[in-house]
Amino acid sequence: MKPYVYSVAALAAIVFLSAALRTNSQAFAGWQPILLVLLVVALHSTNIVTRIRATLHGIIPMSLAVLVCITYASPSAAVVYTGIGTLVAKLIIRLPRIKAIFNASNETLAAAAAGAAA
Repeated sequence: MKPYVYSVAALAAIVFLSAALRTNSQAFAGWQPILLVLLVVALHSTNIVTRIRATLHGIIPMSLAVLVCITYASPSAAVVYTGIGTLVAKLIIRLPRIKAIFNASNETLAAAAAGAAA
């Protein structure tokens, strides 16, 4: 399982660095990047618990964070904001390291795919 996780993480790191190099320096100026990263952190830290009969189901609105970043920022900047916000959120809730790496990589690749489609 570890080779799969680390291969996904390596691909996400390449995508993240490529997006960071494409983003101009004006995309990191002002309050918008900080607010978008905090939004990603807040949505990744939120767990909506719903009950269906006797079973509790937890839903985390992760994809919403990616869509909001794509809407308000350029696609390459959204990849950077989503990657940073997801990693910070997973480290705050103290997930095991391999899960935090995989989740941050997964969301970074999802943001890159959404940015490519936008």
